[in-house]
Parts: sequence; C-alpha cells; structure tokens
Amino acid sequence: MGATVRLVKKLVSLLTLGCVLLAAIGYIVASTYRTTIEQAERQQAIASGKTGIDFGGRRVPATQFKVGSRVKWPFVVVGYYAVPFDLHATIYSTKYLVMPWGIYTLSHKSEYPL
Repeated sequence: MGATVRLVKKLVSLLTLGCVLLAAIGYIVASTYRTTIEQAERQQAIASGKTGIDFGGRRVPATQFKVGSRVKWPFVVVGYYAVPFDLHATIYSTKYLVMPWGIYTLSHKSEYPL
C-alpha cells in the first residue's frame, strides 16, 4: 500500500511540475510576440482607413492611434488599438493564439466604453 501511495505522489508532483513548466513557456512565448502583434494591429488600423477626433475637434490619423497588447493567458495575447472620439474612444481588440511556430487569430471585438 505504501509503494502505491508514493507512486501516486510522484505522478502528481510530475504532472504539477509539467503544468507549471508549460504555463511558464506559454507566458514567455506570448511575451516575445507582443511587439509583432502591436505592429499587426497598427497595420490593421491604418488599413481600415479610420480617423479619430481629439478633444479639440482636430482629426487624428490612424498612425497616431494608441496601440498596445497584453498577455492574457499562456499562449494568448490580446492586441488592441483605440480610435479617439472627443473624450471617448472605440477600442478594437483582437485575441491571438501565439505558438512558437505561428500566430493564429481567435476573435475580434470592438467596444465603446463610457
């Protein structure tokens, strides 16, 4: 009985260690692709042809939109750009699955927070 308990403890420890290592690798891979995703979001904003309006009523071209990204989960990065409209902005975000061999688009979303 004692040998099986030790074996189960070893298996649980190895599985836990494997999950922790996989999560760490996922965060590292996602962090390394953040700049690539930000560049893709900038290109998407420019290609969309959108223009914003700042607080003074001046037009804001797509090259001046705020662009960023954040790591949401291991292997998942959210890239976004904000189109200003006076004091508000419409935020367009895209969720990406980032693997060492490529980047895949998971979803698109636009929101207008107040």
